[in-house]
Amino acid sequence: MAVLIGHASIAENGGINGIKGDSTKKEVCVREWYYKNWTHVLRAPDKSAAAKMASNMRDACNNNNIGYGQSDRLTAYYEYKKVGSIAAIKNKCNADCSSLVALCAIAAGYPVNPDLWTGTEVQEFRKQGFTTYVLDAYTKGSTNLQIGDILRSDTHTAMVVATDTEPTAPNVVKNDVTAKEYAMNFDANKAGTYRVTTSLFLRDGAGLMADVLAVMPEGQPVFNYGYYTKKEVDWMYIQTYMDGILYTGFASAKYLLRAN
Repeated sequence: MAVLIGHASIAENGGINGIKGDSTKKEVCVREWYYKNWTHVLRAPDKSAAAKMASNMRDACNNNNIGYGQSDRLTAYYEYKKVGSIAAIKNKCNADCSSLVALCAIAAGYPVNPDLWTGTEVQEFRKQGFTTYVLDAYTKGSTNLQIGDILRSDTHTAMVVATDTEPTAPNVVKNDVTAKEYAMNFDANKAGTYRVTTSLFLRDGAGLMADVLAVMPEGQPVFNYGYYTKKEVDWMYIQTYMDGILYTGFASAKYLLRAN
């Protein structure tokens, strides 16, 4: 699986300003990592918060009420402030690349300036304890990237939402399979990579009565962003990539062993 990044890319008219909302479903989107003259990689000091940042970017890329625009780049932030969740934004709004990265960090608990831009981005995130990488091994390739890493160039910025070892969010891979319900609880300490300890059903809901989406083999890596549903045991809301398909569903925490 390729390393994937989420970003605010371009308005529907091919320019820097357009109507509010993502009318093409490509204005704010996930795509494979590419080289954009990246000068810095910024890494959060807390891995669970980094996972939350990536989850927030996923929510932004999946929410077509958020489009691209520079002249009204803070309208997505204002809408977020109204509802407290990027996924819950219902009014059409816009962001640009840097204001979207800032918003994803703010929603994960890092109080950066929502109006930051690439010229101030490094300084803003250093204030929050982020580690800065400038070596070619980080900026010119994707091998050393982790979920939640921020890529920065003079003209663009993006965020890593999936790596070869940490599965991505739903709705970015063709023919993906997603559960019919969402998790009811959140605990940032649960976020991370796990491995399946035995052949295990991935279900479309939390509980033994939910339908089976797939059978995961022993050792299969899965990723959790901190979301779960508490029943007789914790049912982890996980994502995993098998046979060219991205699956998002529930599995019993009893059979998942933390890998990081």
